[in-house]
Amino acid sequence: MTNATSGVGLDPSLISSYTTHKENNPVTLELWGSQERVTKGIVKDLVGNQISIISETSIFGGEDRSITGAALLTYVKTTQLSPVLQIQGSEEEIWLVPSVVADTSSPTIERSACPEDINVNLEEEKALLQQRLPSDFFEDIKRSCDSKEGLNEFKMRLFNTGNRAFQNSRFSDAIIWFTKALFVHILLKDKKTVGACYGNLGCAYGFLGEHRKAVQHQEKRLQIAKEIKDQAGEGNAYGNLGIAYSSLGEFRKAIEYQEKCLKIKKKIEDQAGVGNAYGNLGIDYKALGKYHKAIEYYEKQLQVADKIGSRAGEGAAYGNLGNTFESLGDYRKAIEYHEKRLLIAIEIEDRVSEGRAYGNLGIAYDSIGNYRKAILYLEKDLEIAREIGDQAGEGRAYGNLGSTYQALGNYKKAIEYHEKRLGMAHKIGNLAGKGSAYGNLGSAHCSLGNYKDAVKYHEKYLGIAHEIGDQPGEGRAYGNLGSTYYCLEEYQEAVRNYEKCLQIAKNIEDRPAEATANHNLGTSLFQLQDFSKSENAFIEAIAI
Repeated sequence: MTNATSGVGLDPSLISSYTTHKENNPVTLELWGSQERVTKGIVKDLVGNQISIISETSIFGGEDRSITGAALLTYVKTTQLSPVLQIQGSEEEIWLVPSVVADTSSPTIERSACPEDINVNLEEEKALLQQRLPSDFFEDIKRSCDSKEGLNEFKMRLFNTGNRAFQNSRFSDAIIWFTKALFVHILLKDKKTVGACYGNLGCAYGFLGEHRKAVQHQEKRLQIAKEIKDQAGEGNAYGNLGIAYSSLGEFRKAIEYQEKCLKIKKKIEDQAGVGNAYGNLGIDYKALGKYHKAIEYYEKQLQVADKIGSRAGEGAAYGNLGNTFESLGDYRKAIEYHEKRLLIAIEIEDRVSEGRAYGNLGIAYDSIGNYRKAILYLEKDLEIAREIGDQAGEGRAYGNLGSTYQALGNYKKAIEYHEKRLGMAHKIGNLAGKGSAYGNLGSAHCSLGNYKDAVKYHEKYLGIAHEIGDQPGEGRAYGNLGSTYYCLEEYQEAVRNYEKCLQIAKNIEDRPAEATANHNLGTSLFQLQDFSKSENAFIEAIAI
């Protein structure tokens, strides 16, 4: 963390005006627009002569104070951290901005060059945050300034508490703390940490499935990093933007950002960052169905990790390779890689990765029909998530167990787990998790023949996917609606939904999904006796 800098920025809602007269004549200071009470601080002119508060009238937020004294004044102490003092003279306008330091018993006032020097975007952000943050938070700021802790330690506590919440997968809590930290760091003009706050907020929103918000925050992170020439921060922002766009199904755009990240990481010789960029590029190429290119990038990720001695990096690469070989249908090789990841996670005592490895092993065994073994691994994943307080991981484990019980034909138990998944997603504010749970509940109810209920759940999934910009999820929801309407023998509705599913698959270049949508579309058109279009759809599916 950097130390507090002089000047806390201009706040238009707290503008005060001085009416100036000739030298040695009285001046009146009028304050308005604040909901805070102004304390009886010391007011001095520019040469240090003390000026007294001589009158008080009840006009705004409790009190309006008029001050009489020399021609040019500095206002020394208020309960509000960012009063803006505007001096309006006959020929010039001068802005005075108070500094904030750890000991605020008598902060000084500094003159800034002009209002144009202020970052307008950050000032707008500060004004928005003032509206959103609870009033007791501003009391906390005041108390920190008046205590031994000081504002520097207070800001670090906010940021570090956010980090701990994030590491424990309490992403909604992390957002609250990072938002508070963002406000304080904007006040202190600590742009580097402001950028870090934006980046961390973007990551937290991403984990909650709010990918558009993630993009918005990462773009702010990128803008600040470029402005202050923070190459490491710029690289991180590009990488996180890539992850966000990948989650939105915009894989080509994701690749562009990851390549920019990779270029910067190589330039600054951040080998761990290079490895992460290779891994993320692999994920994007896998999503485009380019599995062999994905494997090339994962092998590069593995080589970098081995070179720098990063066992965690090696484990991540093995996990990525396992997922890709599973997509290729090579389940035995997938299991081999997931087992390697598991061994490394146990060796380095990385409980989160250990749980993920168990979960991926469970999914792989589910894929080969070994449901009993799949359940065994998925229950271990759930046990670890509960043990370490990883609520997001707990939710995923519930969903995976539900899917496995559904594959076993135990639909009632599947529904129980999907409802637990839904409850956990609702608890932690994970919109993507809620959508996934609704989709799985719809599929389970469809399997039970509860088609009307299934339609309702799939429509809820569709609504959430559309809200958060999750194009792959939107496509799956349309596909599931098509399948449910097919079961209801409402073939025209089935065709309508399959066509939307197909269009999304084409847009995001998801070739396997495109093939499935064409096949399902062909089946529905056949039922409508539209044999020509049905044949074309089947031909398209086979060609893919």
